[in-house]
Amino acid sequence: MKIVSKTSAQFLFAVALGAGALTAVQLRGTEALAYPAYFTSNCAGCHAAPVAATCNGCHHHGPVSLKGATNKTSYAPGETVSVTISGGSQSGWVRAILYDQSNKQVAISNGNESGMGHSTTFPATLSAPAPTVPGTYTWKAAWFGNSYDSGNPTASAHGEVSVNTNSFTVVAPADTTVPVVSAFTLPATSTSLTVAVSSFTATDNVGVTGYLITTSATAPAASATGWTATAPTSVAAVAGSNTFYAWAKDAAGNVSLSKSASVTVTLPDTTVPVVSAFTLPATATNLTVAVSSFTATDNVGVTGYLITTSATAPAASTTGWTATAPTSVTAVAGNNTFYAWAKDAAGNVSLAKSASVTVTLPDTTVPVVSAFTLPATSTSLTVAVSSFTATDNVGVTGYLITTSATAPAASATGWTATAPTSVTAVAGNNTFYAWAKDAAGNVSLAKSASVTVTLPDTTVPVVSAFTLPATATSLTVAVSSFTATDNVGVTGYLITTSATAPAASATGWTATAPTSVTAVAGNNTFYAWAKDAAGNVSLAKSASVTVTLPDTTVPVVSAFTLPATATSLTVAVSSFTATDNVGVTGYLITTSATAPAASATGWTATAPTSVTAVAGNNTFYAWAKDAAGNVSLAKSASVTVTLPDATAPVVSAFTLPATSTSLTVAVSSFTATDNVGVTGYLITMSATAPAASATGWTATAPTSVTAVAGNNTFYAWAKDAAGNVSLSKSASVTVTLPDATVPVVSAFTLPATSTSLTVAVSSFTATDNVGVTGYLITMSATAPAASATGWTATAPTSVTAAAAGNVTFYAWAKDATGNVSLSKSASVSITVAPANLTLTISALANGSYTNKGTLNISGTATDAAGIKSITVNGQAVTVNPDGSFSYALSLKSGANTVTVIATDNAGTQKTDTRTITYDPTAPVLTVSAPADNSTTTQSFITLNGTINETSTVKVSVNGGSPQSAVISGTSYSATVYLVNGVNTITISATDLAGNSTTAKRTVTFSGGSSNLALAITFPNQDITTKYPYLVLTGKVVDSEKVTVKIMMDGKSYAPEVDDGVFKQRLVFTTPKLYAITVIATDEAGNRSTVVRNVIFRPDYDHNDD
Repeated sequence: MKIVSKTSAQFLFAVALGAGALTAVQLRGTEALAYPAYFTSNCAGCHAAPVAATCNGCHHHGPVSLKGATNKTSYAPGETVSVTISGGSQSGWVRAILYDQSNKQVAISNGNESGMGHSTTFPATLSAPAPTVPGTYTWKAAWFGNSYDSGNPTASAHGEVSVNTNSFTVVAPADTTVPVVSAFTLPATSTSLTVAVSSFTATDNVGVTGYLITTSATAPAASATGWTATAPTSVAAVAGSNTFYAWAKDAAGNVSLSKSASVTVTLPDTTVPVVSAFTLPATATNLTVAVSSFTATDNVGVTGYLITTSATAPAASTTGWTATAPTSVTAVAGNNTFYAWAKDAAGNVSLAKSASVTVTLPDTTVPVVSAFTLPATSTSLTVAVSSFTATDNVGVTGYLITTSATAPAASATGWTATAPTSVTAVAGNNTFYAWAKDAAGNVSLAKSASVTVTLPDTTVPVVSAFTLPATATSLTVAVSSFTATDNVGVTGYLITTSATAPAASATGWTATAPTSVTAVAGNNTFYAWAKDAAGNVSLAKSASVTVTLPDTTVPVVSAFTLPATATSLTVAVSSFTATDNVGVTGYLITTSATAPAASATGWTATAPTSVTAVAGNNTFYAWAKDAAGNVSLAKSASVTVTLPDATAPVVSAFTLPATSTSLTVAVSSFTATDNVGVTGYLITMSATAPAASATGWTATAPTSVTAVAGNNTFYAWAKDAAGNVSLSKSASVTVTLPDATVPVVSAFTLPATSTSLTVAVSSFTATDNVGVTGYLITMSATAPAASATGWTATAPTSVTAAAAGNVTFYAWAKDATGNVSLSKSASVSITVAPANLTLTISALANGSYTNKGTLNISGTATDAAGIKSITVNGQAVTVNPDGSFSYALSLKSGANTVTVIATDNAGTQKTDTRTITYDPTAPVLTVSAPADNSTTTQSFITLNGTINETSTVKVSVNGGSPQSAVISGTSYSATVYLVNGVNTITISATDLAGNSTTAKRTVTFSGGSSNLALAITFPNQDITTKYPYLVLTGKVVDSEKVTVKIMMDGKSYAPEVDDGVFKQRLVFTTPKLYAITVIATDEAGNRSTVVRNVIFRPDYDHNDD
C-alpha cells in the first residue's frame, strides 16, 4: 500500500487487491471500507458494507491506553527532546505525531504507514528540539490507528487519540559574554539636527537584544530607557560638534563596550536680521542729514547696512550695502522718508525701519519794519504803541522794541511772536527802536519813535514806625508807636488784620494814628497803612502780639466709635469728635487708659481716621487737648480683627506609575501642605484649576484614578478651609490593555480591469474587537510585521502596480497591540496606454504681486500611467485619486520662485515655474466671495471684496481678457462666467501710485453633473496663523440631504449641517502645514471635496486670517 494523497483532515491510501489491482481505502469518512472479519454494527455509522478484501486489520477498532513520556525533565535551549509513545495491546497503527506547546507539529513517525496491523509497534519514539526560551512546557503526542471514534467522521481529528506528555523545564545557561559593536559611523558633517546613522551593527554569542546610542561615554544599564530592538537609524544632535556612543546588549543584560562617532552640525541660517533702531532729526537745514541712530542685530551677525528712499526690500546683492551703519543720508528740500535695512552673510534681509526728516534751507533776507509809531506825549510810564508792522520774504517770526539803536541778536531775550502793543518809558523824553526777525535769525533795520512822559503824583506814603507789645492778656492791645510820612502829606491812617492793601476809599481810615487794636486769643498780626490826598496807599508795616487768656476748661470727646470687627490691621475710625470752650488743638488715640500729657508725641491737629490694631481683640482710647494744655477724659471703643487666609496649599508630591494594564490606576503618592491645614484633595484630567466648591473634593488624598486606554495626564489639587486652591502637580500614565484578537479584513475588492498603474480600491474594510489602527496593501501573500513600513491609519484608496499585466494585491489590517489579520486578496488586469502627462496649475500668474504671505498652489495632474508624485519647491504634496492637489506656500518678502514638478509612474516629469512677489506694503486686497477651492453648480458667480485705498480692480478668468470690477467706496464686485471644470479667477488691484497686488480664487463648476456645491467660508483661502486653533466654517448647497466629513492630521470629524451651514473647531498641536480635507456627500452619492491648507506658526507676526 502507498499513500495516494493526504490532507489535514484525512489520509487516502491505494491498497493492492490481487495481482496489480488498486482500490481506494479512506481511513475516515463514510466511503472507507472495513475488513469483513471485523465489521460490526458499530462500524456502520462510519463505513460502507464490507466487500471481499484483505485489509488485514486496517480498521480493527479496539481499546488503547496511550502514553507520552519525555526522556528527561530538564533541557538546555534547543536540546533534543525525545518522547516515547506507548499504548495497550494493539500493534497495528497508521501514524504518530508530536505537537509542541503551540500545538504545532514538530515530529511525525517515518515507519511503515500501511496500517495492516503488522507495521511499527508500540512503544515508538519521536524527537524535536526543545524551545529556545527558558520555561516549563507540556507537549502532546497523537496516534492515528486502531481506535474507535463514534464522533463526526468528517471532523479533522476523527480517529485521533492524543495525550499530553509530562511537563519539562528549559533552563538557559548563564551568559557572561558581552556583545560587540562591530560598526558605528556617522557622516562627518550635517546641516540638520536629525543625523542619519551611516552604519550600526553588533554581534553576540547568543543574540543582540537591544541597541542604544548616547552622548555619554558612561555605559548605560541594561534596564535604562531608550534601548530599541533594532539599531537606530538616526540621532538627534545639537548645533556644533557632537560625539555619540553606540552600545549593544543581550538577553542576559550584558552591555557592550561603546564605539564612538562624531558629527559637526552646521544649521542653515534662515533668521532675518532686525533693525533695532533708526532715527533722524525731525528737521535739518542741510541736504546732508546726520543719522541719529542706526543699529541692527542678527542671530549670527549683521554683515551689511543700507538706507533707501523706497519701502521695497532691496536684494542682498544690491549695490550700496556697507559693512558699517551709514552715518548720514542725502535728502531733498522738504519732507523726506528713509528706510533702514540690514542683511546677514546668508543673504537674509531684514524688514525696514523708517524715519522722516524735513529739510529747510537757510534764509538770508532780513525783514523790514514797515511802520512803528508812538503818541507824542503820555501821562503813564506804560505807553500804548500806535502801530508796529513788519514784512519778510518767508515770514516774520519775532518782534522787539528796545531803547538802544544797536541791533539786538536774534537769540536775545524779549522777542515776541506778535508785535508789542505797549512800551515801558521813563518820566521825560524817550526814544524807542522797533525791530523784526525771521526763522533764519535775520534781524531787520530799526524804525524809531519818541514819546514825552509827564507823570501825576504816584509817590506812596511810607509807614516809618508801627509797634505792639509782644504779649497781652487782654483782647484790647495798646499801640506802642505808629508814624508815617509822604512827599505831599499823610491824610489817613488804618490798622487791619489782612496783608492786602486797603483801598483809599475803604471805611476805617482815621485822620490820626489809632492808639489801640482789638485782638483775639492766640497769635495776632496787624498791618499799619497810610494814604495821601492822591489816593496813594503806602506799603504795610506789620507788628504781632500774642494774647493769652486764662483757660482751665478741659475739652470733651463727644463721639468715638470703631467697627465691631475688621479683617485688616488698619481699622477705619467710624467717628471721633471733640469740643472745647476755646478750641480743640490736638487729637490722640492710644491703647492705654492712662491720660497722655499734652506734650506727648502723637497728637494731631485733626482727628485720626484710622488706627493700627493687632490680630484679635483691641480696645482703643480717644483723647482731645486745647491750647492751654487741658487734656480731656478718654472715650473707648473696641474692635476684633480676624485676618483672612490668602495662602494657597502646596501639592508637595503626586506620582503615578509610568504604565498600566488596567483602567483603574493606583496613585503612587499624593501629599499636600497648607499654612492652616489642607481640607480637600482632588485629581482631574484638566489643567484648569477647579473651584473650591466643585464636586469631587475628598477629605483624604485619592488612592486611585480612572484612566482611558492610551496616554493620560492627571492633575492633583489641594484646598483649605478658606477656599484657597493650590497650583496643580501633574503626572502621566500610559494604559495599554491586553489585546490578543487579530483584526478581520471584511472586504477588499478591486475593479477587474484598469488602464492605469494606479488603481482605485473599490472597497477595503476591516474590523477589530478594540479598533483597527493600520491598513496595508501588499503584493506578497506573506503576512507583514506590525512594525513594517507602509501601514496607514485609514484604508488606502488606491494601489500602484509596478507594471502592466495581471496583478494580485493582498489587504491586511492591524490593531494597536500589533495583531495582524489574515489577508484578503483581489486581482486586477492592467493595460496601460502610452504616457501623456498633463499638469494644470491654478495659482497667481507669473510676475504677480501679492500682499498675502500665504500662497495657495492648486491644480491637476493626469497620466494614463498614473501620477507618482507632485512637489512644490521640493516639498511632496498629497495627490487626490482624481489627480488634483492643493498646497499652501509661505512667501518671503520680495520675489519668490514657485516650482511645481509632476512625475508619473513611468518617470516622466512636467514642470511649471513662476515668480510671485510678496510685497507687504502693496495695496490691501481682500476677496470676500467666492471662497478659494470651492465648487458651484452655477455657470456664473458674483465676486466681491474690499480694497484699502483708491484703486482700479480688474478680474480675469482662466487667463482671459480682464474686466473692470464695479467700485463703490472701498468695495468692489464683478459677475464672473465659468467654464465647466476648474476655473482660475485672477483679481488685480492697482492704486494711484501704480502699486499693484493680485489675489486668486479657484472655483470648480460641476456643469450639471450634480446639484451639490461646497465651499469653505472660513478661512476662505489658505492662511498662516499664530493661533493654535480655528473654527472652520463652510456651506453646502444641494436639493438633497448632505453629510460632511472633515479630515485633518489623521483625525476625522462629522459636523452637523444646519440649513446648509457647518462648522468644526480644529486644534493645531505642533508648528507645521495642516491639510484640511472637507468631503460633502448627498443622498444620491454625489461627492464634492475641498482642501484648505493652514500653516501654524506661533512666531508669525501677523495673521492672514
